[in-house]
Amino acid sequence: MIMSSSQRNVDFILEQIAGAGTVSARRMFGEWGLYCDGRLVALVCDDRLFVKPTEAGREFLGEVELAQPYPQAKPWYLVAEEKWDEASRLAQDIIGAAGGLGLSAVTQAAREFTKLAREGESHHQLRNAAQTVVGEHVRVRQALIHLYPDVA
Repeated sequence: MIMSSSQRNVDFILEQIAGAGTVSARRMFGEWGLYCDGRLVALVCDDRLFVKPTEAGREFLGEVELAQPYPQAKPWYLVAEEKWDEASRLAQDIIGAAGGLGLSAVTQAAREFTKLAREGESHHQLRNAAQTVVGEHVRVRQALIHLYPDVA
């Protein structure tokens, strides 16, 4: 029988992954969706932690166990409960599974800027595109600072 996840476990996981960025939890289908910087990155279902499966995440996590968070769901990466209290590692796993540190977003924003510049777009459009690149860069920098405070 599947039971709802406890608020205590959700709060504990959020505390552990706080280094990944701005994290929050929202109720979803009777369980929990965990968000990092506004993006769904994990689920807590039946008091088990599932990290969103991505190619970057698979490369980052290495050997992973796939499991369904709920019936008829596609498999997600299951994080063993004994790894929940390794805060920095768990935060890194969340960031890794969410697509790395957002470097692909920086690259995409830079490509869009370059495309607009080649097409001779207006100064206003180029400025907006440049601000997007800078914004993504700042987000990546903040993620690194959260993950590695001793290095910053």
